[in-house]
Amino acid sequence: MARIRGMIIDNSATVGAIYTAISKTSEASANNTITSGILKQAAIEIKPVGMPVSVVTSTNAWKASSNISILSVSAELRGKLSSDIAYPTGKSLIVSLRKKSSANVTTSLGTVTLPINGTGNTVTTNYSVNVNDNVFVDVTQVGTTRTGLGLIVYLRYV
Repeated sequence: MARIRGMIIDNSATVGAIYTAISKTSEASANNTITSGILKQAAIEIKPVGMPVSVVTSTNAWKASSNISILSVSAELRGKLSSDIAYPTGKSLIVSLRKKSSANVTTSLGTVTLPINGTGNTVTTNYSVNVNDNVFVDVTQVGTTRTGLGLIVYLRYV
């Protein structure tokens, strides 16, 4: 008996879909398709490699060129050298996402927390963003002893 998987991601150039409760992609149908489209990624650099992160309300946005679903958000800290201590200490680092619609309505999308002594974290999401919506990344908390270095945020979407 084939094992039923919780989720299968088919990111081929011809299909690009996420299915649930199937054992192989040949069993895919409209009933078990979560979403379809090629998985894409946007990288938003908040602070360059090795630069200290600070609390900031972003004024620079990433604009959606079509209606999308953001499936995961990752935040990573990066030092210039492998010996650099890039992670926050004293407090965790918190990144908040918000979107602003073309009608000028702002909606909170959620947060990603990088724990004390942690250099990255990924959060699974299902944020809907419409064409021409702007997505902003704010840093709402940094470490108190060490703030963290070189923050980049990745949005993975279809």
